[in-house]
Amino acid sequence: MKKSLRILLTVLAVLALVFGAVCYIRYRQTVKLDNYPYEPDTPAPDPHTGTFVSEHGTMTFNGDGKTVVLDIDGELAGLAGLPEGKNEGTYVFLSGDLPPHGSMEIRYDVAHELQI
Repeated sequence: MKKSLRILLTVLAVLALVFGAVCYIRYRQTVKLDNYPYEPDTPAPDPHTGTFVSEHGTMTFNGDGKTVVLDIDGELAGLAGLPEGKNEGTYVFLSGDLPPHGSMEIRYDVAHELQI
């Protein structure tokens, strides 16, 4: 009796492991865990153009992929450490903190941060 119970428990454990592995593989195929929604060999999207408007100011992207015109109030300027009023600056999209290198410049369609 003990031997058949041990065999049954072993079979159940193996089936549970196989089931878990299959579920994980299916999950990996449907969800991009590496957070890259694009294929690496695809062309980068066009640079941002247009104006982002908020209650504290505007941010106008010039379309060159580098410069932006900010017109922000004192409250946002104080929080962001930027000068108040209308100013032109540069921007870069960053990956976010990725070990071991930290935050790196990256295409905007996969970026987590914007540095002005």
